[in-house]
Amino acid sequence: MIDITEWGFYNKIDPEDFTRCKTNLLYTPRISPDGKVLCMDWDVNSKYQHDVERQNYTDELLQFFFDREVLFLTKFKDKPYAPEIIEIDIENRRIYFKWYGSTCNDIVYAPASDLDDISDNWKEQLIDIVEDIYTSDVYKLSLYPHCFYFDDNGNLRTFDFYACTTKDDCLIEINKIKGMLGQGSVARFAEATDNAVIDFSVFFKRSLDQYIKWPADPLKQLYNKLYG
Repeated sequence: MIDITEWGFYNKIDPEDFTRCKTNLLYTPRISPDGKVLCMDWDVNSKYQHDVERQNYTDELLQFFFDREVLFLTKFKDKPYAPEIIEIDIENRRIYFKWYGSTCNDIVYAPASDLDDISDNWKEQLIDIVEDIYTSDVYKLSLYPHCFYFDDNGNLRTFDFYACTTKDDCLIEINKIKGMLGQGSVARFAEATDNAVIDFSVFFKRSLDQYIKWPADPLKQLYNKLYG
């Protein structure tokens, strides 16, 4: 087992007040001391997730989403946009992959920083990635800039596959996942929920159309392409 005791936390930039904050409400993103490896540590006792009081944050919740992360990482592992996996530690619920120092969130929301400086075709890459996953009969809901990053060759990659559902199994009871709902997302989930069941086909469409914003709004372009 890899010792991550001395590994630091990764935090995204909050687009509202530009402070550093947690990237998600499930796993702990840990960065190796040399900055070359990210570990998704699904530790129910992590201080990263317990900076505030958490309700319904259970081992069962983490296992549910860890299993989905592994499932869809495995499905897409040979794609050029997938993380470069170093190890998947099933027993300790840790996933390690090659890291390049930052996500697109750090670029979009940092002063004097621009995605076009990294890649002149990042918008096309983003659309191609999301569309490829969609045409593989999967909805990927984690489409925010902090869920994407560039490798050293300017290729866009994505992680956070826990937020995926297949098109033929996209209904999930809200009680099953309410422990990972942040205050800012309650209304979005409610819009896609009927009789306490979330329809993630609806959630995906509204994410593209309304909620997930990038510079120049390429996801809205994809929405128009897919749904007219």
